[in-house]
Parts: sequence; C-alpha cells; structure tokens
Amino acid sequence: MSKKILYPTTIVDDIEYIYINNSAQVKCPTRDALNKVNWNLVIPETVDFSDNPDVEVTSIGGLAFSGYTSLLSIVMPISVTHIYGMAFYQCTSLVSISIPASVTKLGDKAFYGCTPVFLKIPAIFAYRRFFNFSKLEHVTIVCGGHLTEGAFRGCKKLTSVVIPYCINGLSGHTFVGCTSLVNITFPCSISGVDGDIGGETLLDIYRERTNSSDHAPFKYCTSLKNCILTSSPVTLKVNSFLNCTSMETIMIPFCTIGWASVFNNCTSLKHLIGEPGQFIGSSQVGGFYKCTSLETITIADPYLYPSLYGNKIWDVKTLLNDPNYYGIVSVYRYANCTSLKSVTNILPYVNQIQDYGFYGCKSLTSITIPFYVKEIYKYAFARCESVSTFIFDSPSMIVEITKGMLQFCRSLTSLDIPPSVTIIGPKSLQCCSRLLSVTISPNVTLIDDYAFNDCISLETIIIPSSVTRIGDMAFMGCTSLKQVIFQEPASITSISFATFMDCTSLTTVNLASSIINIEKDAFCNCKSLSKINIPNLIMNIGVRAFRGCSSLKSFVIPGGVQTISPGTFAECNQLESIIIPKSLTNIGNSAFNKCRSLKSITIPSSVEIICKFAFVNCDLLTSIIIPSSVKSIGKGSFYFCKNLKNVTFEQTDLLPELDKRSFEKNSSNNIATYFQSVQNPNPQELLALAGFSNTIAI
Repeated sequence: MSKKILYPTTIVDDIEYIYINNSAQVKCPTRDALNKVNWNLVIPETVDFSDNPDVEVTSIGGLAFSGYTSLLSIVMPISVTHIYGMAFYQCTSLVSISIPASVTKLGDKAFYGCTPVFLKIPAIFAYRRFFNFSKLEHVTIVCGGHLTEGAFRGCKKLTSVVIPYCINGLSGHTFVGCTSLVNITFPCSISGVDGDIGGETLLDIYRERTNSSDHAPFKYCTSLKNCILTSSPVTLKVNSFLNCTSMETIMIPFCTIGWASVFNNCTSLKHLIGEPGQFIGSSQVGGFYKCTSLETITIADPYLYPSLYGNKIWDVKTLLNDPNYYGIVSVYRYANCTSLKSVTNILPYVNQIQDYGFYGCKSLTSITIPFYVKEIYKYAFARCESVSTFIFDSPSMIVEITKGMLQFCRSLTSLDIPPSVTIIGPKSLQCCSRLLSVTISPNVTLIDDYAFNDCISLETIIIPSSVTRIGDMAFMGCTSLKQVIFQEPASITSISFATFMDCTSLTTVNLASSIINIEKDAFCNCKSLSKINIPNLIMNIGVRAFRGCSSLKSFVIPGGVQTISPGTFAECNQLESIIIPKSLTNIGNSAFNKCRSLKSITIPSSVEIICKFAFVNCDLLTSIIIPSSVKSIGKGSFYFCKNLKNVTFEQTDLLPELDKRSFEKNSSNNIATYFQSVQNPNPQELLALAGFSNTIAI
C-alpha cells in the first residue's frame, strides 16, 4: 500500500491553498467561509507557505467552490493557468467572472450551473460548452485568436462587447440574435481567417464555406446602435450586420463592403462617410438594401484623410485611364433606401450599375449618368418615384435602356435618349405617369414590350425610321397620347399586339408605308381615333385591332387583306362606311358587332363566309345584298339589326347555309328576295327559319 503524500497548506482570507509542484493551488474555502454573504472573491497572485514565501497561485482545484451559492464574483490573477473540473460547479449566484488571459485549460463543468452577467474571458473559452450565457449582459474578451462559430449566439441580454487588440478574427454566427447588443468596438489587430492579403490585415466577418447563407456574426442584433471598426483595411462579408434595425452609426474608415447584404435592412442607418471603394466596386448582391433611413453618402476628401485611401487612387480621370478599373453599383446595393436624397457623389466613380442598384430610392430627385458609364442593368432606377430629371452626359456609352430601368419613375417629365442607344427594353419606362415627352434616338431599332405602357401624360411620340419593331403593348394605356408620327423611309413592318391599346386621346395616325401587318388589339379602345391612313401593303388586320374606336367614321381595307378578323371593328359605334376589297373571302366573328352608325355595306363577290354575329346590333343597316359567292352565313350574323328590312340573295343555284337565327330580330316584316332558280328544297321555309317574315322570289 503506497504512502499518502501530504502537501503543505496555508490559509489566506478563508481560502485554503496547497503547495504542489513549486506552485500554489486553490484547494477549497474554510468552514468560516460558509458564513459569508454576497461573497466577492479576489484570488491573490501569490501566497506564503511556512517554508516557501511568495508562491504563485497557478491553478484552482477540482470542486474547489462547488455549491457555494453565496459567491457573487470571482477575480483571478494572471498567474492562474489551469481551472480544474467542477471548480465552480453550481455556484448559482455567481454573476461576475474574470478569467485572465493566462488560463489555458478549463476543466469539465468548471462553471456548470453558473449564469454570469459580467464575463471577462479568453477567446478560446467564449463558447456555450463552458458557460451558460442566458443572463450575460457584458463581455470582455481578453486574448486569443478567433472567436469561435456561434460563440455568443442568442445571448438576448448581452448589451456590450469589448474585443481587445489580440483578437484577429470572428467566425460565423458569433453574435447572431443578440437582440439587446448596443455597442461593439473592434481593434485594429483583427485579421482574417484567410490570413493576410497582400501584407494587409483583413477583418473577415464572414460566411463559412458551406451551402448555408446564414452565418452572419451580428445578424438580428436588433438593438445594436454603434459599431466602430478601426482596423486597416477591412472587408465586411455576407450578412455581417443584416437586420440590425437600430444601427444608427457605423464608423468604417478602412472597410470594403465586399460581400452580400452587409448592412441590409439596417433601417435606422442614416449617414455613410468613407472613400468610394466602400460604396462601389463589388459585384456582390446587396450592401445597403432596405436601409430606409439612409439619407446621405459622403465621399471623404483624400487630401484631408490620406490614410483613409491608403495606396488607392480615387481620382476620376486617373481611374478612367485604367483599363482594369471597374466601378460597380452591385445588385440591390441601395435598393429601397427610401430616404436617400442624392447619389451625385457616387456616380462619378461608376461605370456599371447592376440590377436593382437604386431600385425604390423614392427620395432621389435627379440623376446624371456620366458619359463613361457603359452599362445600366434591369430595374436599376425603377420606382425612384421622385426623380424628375434623368440626364445622360454626352457622348454617352449606353447602348440599351434596359428592362424596367426607369419603371414607375412617376415624377419624370422628359427624357432625351442618347444616340448611342439602339434598344429601348421591355417595361423600361412603364408607368412613368408624368412623362410628357421623350426623344427617341435616331439609332434605336427596337422599342420592346411594355416600354412606355401606362405613360398617361405622354402626348406625342416620333418613331425614327431606324425602328424595325415596336413590341407588344409598348404604348398601351398612354391615355394622353394624341399623335404618333412614323418617320420615312420607315423600316418597321408590323404594329404588334395591343401596341396602342387604350390610347384614348389618339386622334389621327399615319401608319408607316412599310407596314404589312396590324396585329390583334393594336388600336383597341382608341376612343378618339377618327382617322387612320392604312398603307396599301397591309396583308393582315388582327383580331379586335380597332375594337372600341368609337370616333372612327370611315375605313378603307387594303386590297391585300383576305379576312376581316373577329371583332376587328366591334363597338365602332360611329363607323358609317367601310370599303371592303375584292380580295376578301371571310368576314369573322363579331367583326362589325355594335357598329350602330353603319348605314350600308357592300359585300364583294369574293366573300365566301360571313361568320357568326358578324353584323350583330348594326342598328342603322337597312338593306344588304348577299353576293352569289357566299356559301355560309353563321349564327346571329345579322341578329338584332333592328332596321334591316331588305336582304337580297344573288345565288342562282343554292342559297347559302343559314343558321335559324341569322336574321332574327330584324325590322318587323323584313323581306328576303331570292331567285326562283335556286335548287334548295322549300327555300321559303329555310328563309323563315333564318328569321324572315316575308320572302319574294324573282
């Protein structure tokens, strides 16, 4: 049986220490300590033993203070390197813990059951595995490399954090969900997990290299108001301060907003000050998306703040001569910054504005695009509802007004499209409700779908001869549009689907001589259209092309048209005369429905089919001659032509196929005249079934 080793002991302030391996270890409190109330413990750096004075205290033994519920705070000296297992187990009243940077080992369950409010610890122990952080309000990190993944995640009572010089990086989720966190200060020692870049330190508030996008260290820190980053230089990565809705001030003198969504939804952030690289130059999504209180962006003077700019040159002329320079306003960079009043100090450093870059910036009033900007992507300035002037500096390099680029810019009154532009993209100026005039570049070849849809104040449009196509619904709903001018010699060959639909003020149109096709609904519901000159080359007029043109009084259908499409002239209730060419073979469904002023119509001998409801509700039609070429008259073709009294059939062999209601509800005692030579069995009965009261055979 081995002999038990007896270690020298000493007692200091009701704490027993033992002498072991030339150092002192805290063993346990004495019996007198049991009577202590609200105990604030300070462990000395050295203690005296009978034979060994000034011995350093280097460790706290296992179970040393286990169960001491009267212990409120503990401060350890820098000599301590090891805290053994369960040393402070279930010290449930312990609210303040100060562990020095010298501690390198923390035993199992050393602080189990403790819920500290104030904590001062090395970075390596800032983790839930060692502490219960449910009541933590203040934390000071005293040393270490990186703060670990999720170190203080969900500490909802944490209000302030102090990070010292020796910390060089943060991992993902470090402070996510710390909804009471108000202040945090970073030192200039912080460097990135990726190491030094070009010999410069780098702050990587970053996303882990996984498929998850939710690794932001301060995401949902909804009480965080102030953050000071003094590092040089700094890159803020994905979602760093996402949804920090109380953030008012961010001092980022050396930062690059290099990754997506860094300050997205920081709805209290008002002012940004820095060098241009902080606000442009990144291709990452977002940055200041939905910073709804952001009012100003200030570019610091490089002569006053040379250290801010480092070795970078932000002189505009110098940058333009650098073939490698690419200044970008990235996707959603300032989208929905509804209080942002000006971007005039950003745009001089930009040569590309990506999708939704300034989308929804409702307080912007004027935009000037520098001549060296090469590309503006889709919806870049959409819903900038207060922009009244939008100017392209000359000579512009822009070749396309892209999809939705100025959509819903409701205060824009005029626009001069520069000569460099060849395409006006879909929805590019849709719903610019105060746009009075637009000058289209003489080099534009395409006006795409919905381009000027619902520009309700636009009065005149001149289509250059270079235009080869106008897209579907391009000018639909331009209710103030009075005049459309096609410059000759024209290149356009077709009026597309609903191009001028609902242009209710349009009075006169001279179509380009090159047009051969009018597609469906092209001029539908143009209620003021009284005159339209149709080129002789036209081969097709689409369905409902002129439906609801209630001021149109006469129309000449060109000789190449073979079919009057369904509803083409429906509800043209002032149409008095129509000239149908000898090329026509088919009159479509409801072609002249409700043409209540149509008094007469000559159907040429080329027509073979009159479709159902073709002339329904033609109130003033009194007589009609059905040529011998007609083989079929559809259901209700002349239904409710209440003044139609005389119908003459020129067929000599067979009457056309008739529906039983083809001529129903005509004038009382209406008469059908036909040749006796027709071979139909009982033609009188056939005509009676079609709706005639009387028949005359000649």
